[in-house]
Amino acid sequence: MKFFYAQGVIKQRHIFALWILLVNPFCSIVFANNLLDTAARQMQDGFYHDALSSYKKALKDSKQTTSFHQQQLAMVGLGHTLYLLSQSEQAIKYLKQALELSNHAEDPINGQVHYYLSLVFEQLEDSNASKIHWDNALCSAMQHGDTVLQAFLYLASIKRATDIVDLDNQLEKLEELLLQEENNVNQNWGIIHLNVAEHLIRQHSKETSLHSERDSVRRVHGHLQLAKKHLPETALRPQSQILGLRGLLYENDKRYDEALVLSRQAIELANQISAQDLLISHEWQVGRLYKSKGNRAEAIDNYRRAVSHVEAIRQDIPVRYQDGKSSFNELLGPLYQQSIDLLLQEAASKENDKQKQKLLSKVRILLEQFKQDELEDFLQDRCINRNDTKFSLDQIEVGTAVLYPILLPDRFEWLVGINNKLHQIQIFEFTDLEGNKHSGEGFFDQLNEGIPDFIKDLRGGWDSPWSQFMFKGLYKSLFKPLQSLLTVQDVEIETLVYIPDGIMRLLPLSMLQDEDKNEYLIERYAIVTVPGLSLLNARIDMPKQVKSLLVGLSVPSNEMMRNLPQSMQASREQEKFNSQSCSLDKENFQPVAVTRTSNNQHAVQDDSTRKLSELAETYRLPCADHEVTELEIILSEYQPLKLLNDEFKRDDFQKELRKNYDIVHIASHAHFDNNYKDSFIMSYDKPLELDKFEDLLGAQIQGNSINMISLSACVTAEGNDRAPLGFSGVALKANVKTVLGTLWLVDDAATAKLMKTFYRKLIKESYSKANALQEAQKELIKSEKWSDAKYWAPFILIGHWQ
Repeated sequence: MKFFYAQGVIKQRHIFALWILLVNPFCSIVFANNLLDTAARQMQDGFYHDALSSYKKALKDSKQTTSFHQQQLAMVGLGHTLYLLSQSEQAIKYLKQALELSNHAEDPINGQVHYYLSLVFEQLEDSNASKIHWDNALCSAMQHGDTVLQAFLYLASIKRATDIVDLDNQLEKLEELLLQEENNVNQNWGIIHLNVAEHLIRQHSKETSLHSERDSVRRVHGHLQLAKKHLPETALRPQSQILGLRGLLYENDKRYDEALVLSRQAIELANQISAQDLLISHEWQVGRLYKSKGNRAEAIDNYRRAVSHVEAIRQDIPVRYQDGKSSFNELLGPLYQQSIDLLLQEAASKENDKQKQKLLSKVRILLEQFKQDELEDFLQDRCINRNDTKFSLDQIEVGTAVLYPILLPDRFEWLVGINNKLHQIQIFEFTDLEGNKHSGEGFFDQLNEGIPDFIKDLRGGWDSPWSQFMFKGLYKSLFKPLQSLLTVQDVEIETLVYIPDGIMRLLPLSMLQDEDKNEYLIERYAIVTVPGLSLLNARIDMPKQVKSLLVGLSVPSNEMMRNLPQSMQASREQEKFNSQSCSLDKENFQPVAVTRTSNNQHAVQDDSTRKLSELAETYRLPCADHEVTELEIILSEYQPLKLLNDEFKRDDFQKELRKNYDIVHIASHAHFDNNYKDSFIMSYDKPLELDKFEDLLGAQIQGNSINMISLSACVTAEGNDRAPLGFSGVALKANVKTVLGTLWLVDDAATAKLMKTFYRKLIKESYSKANALQEAQKELIKSEKWSDAKYWAPFILIGHWQ
């Protein structure tokens, strides 16, 4: 078993654990040489990358000796390891090669290969393919009497059970099989009993009746006893896991002293084998126990050790998504949040400023650490080297404040950095539209539900009472307590560096409104959003002479629509912004004709072509031509390259991006989803996936990097607080300094106007990027036509602000 994680989650006064168990290759397969044996041990110890190297070397050696059996074993090991590292396509390649090497279809090893293929396709959310391989694996297991494989297959079915009835049915089958093998002492049976105990704990956490809870606990204890019976005392990993689970059961029963004894024993065994993946869950568990006993200092110490173990193995933690949720964020996010919560409570209790600063510094380090891990998890690549980062709090200019909003279950906190000193502001209640005060454990849930509704209102262009409350009420409840801190500084604060987390990423700080002064926050401060200070490299100012690439797409081709993801073809809404014509006043824009022609407008179109054309109309950006043409005029002395409409083909654009540009401006749709690999930019003919776009941006001549990218019609997936990380991913992976984009679809003409003002201030008048955007947004606010926040608020600047 590898990466045996526990998540401590407080819900309805119950603390429970979610354990992830990843099974080893079965003992029925005998490894015939040292390399394969070494790889298997590395897998068992959780060192997946080391195991991967060993399996690859074993495969290379086996090809030289023409041992097909050895090749097959190495390929199976490679496939399983790659699956655990979430490299699904590569895993499938090796596993299918292993099947092809079989002498005949009835080869016993085929059952295990089909089992692994079932797991891989389940990871890819291809339930049909997964079921086919699961059936093949079960057929092989029954044909050869391989009860171990049968048990693991039933276990896999339990993990993907969709309801309690399905779960109970699969558990019944598995427990019947385990009963038949009760007297057959085998380490694999011990592993399976541990897996069953884990799933019963998960089920137990959802039960409500006292009787069912007692039955579940009794059942878990039974499986843990049988696991201990089948596992030798020298099997320190599973023995440690058994102790950890028993401690967890006592924790749930509020028998904290007994739970502490068991959990400490689990830590002792895990330390003997340096099993840092187990130590994460065990130290976390002890931290929760001390917290429950009211010993905050001891709890903080254990949480600190749990986080240190995460960092020690972070490169080996698999990046995995299920139902749009990341394994890392779901499992380890609460560890960081609970650690931060404890440190903030301790800091608030200190009157000594030096002690308070020390604790707040630890909070900031944890926040930055988690943001790094979360971004890498979103990108599905452990790619960003912390040792290369050079930006820190003491490099922030005078007159700039760094804001970390921290949303906790019972309160909201600000961690604020000004002049290299940290400040803590705690907010325990907010007032709703009717004047009712909300506080306590519902704080998080109320904001977590309210902010997406607010953003949905803005996306739809509605002006509901709820929206008005969010504009003014959130300022009064969340920002006004911070405002007093910002105004007492020796030097006036002019710029806010906003480092949001979770649902706060969906809320542009610029739109909060001071009702007393009838003033939006953007009118008072220049604002930039940053994924994390430690993720920024040293600042590089905009060069005196900028080389720019300007591209725009008014209407995509039918070919582009054909290549659009099916989900977007089916769900595309007729946004009213898209259906508007481009109406730009002559005072601010050069008259450029908007024309859309075809070779034969009277040609009879088949139904498929007609539907594609209609779909293309919903993605129409009639002002993109104007926008790019006006920017070309502003940048004319630097000879910008312009690609419009059918010139903006994916392959041509990719060729240009391999050259050196300081500014890349894209007036086309870009879609950022909760998964980095499901995000793309729309060209005239084909979508440019975000991961490929990042590769192109990073392909600049060595020593050069793009200073700024503007995506003037990008959209984040509605209600998804991780989608904005797509901006950050583009910038950070490719070393782009700044990204200017939008959180939701905005008015075409308003965008063109804002972009013209932004570039004029930035290039002609040498404003900083943050100040240039502030001036552009203020200009829209002052206008009669575009003063509503839905037009200017979604524009956010991400990265460096100078």
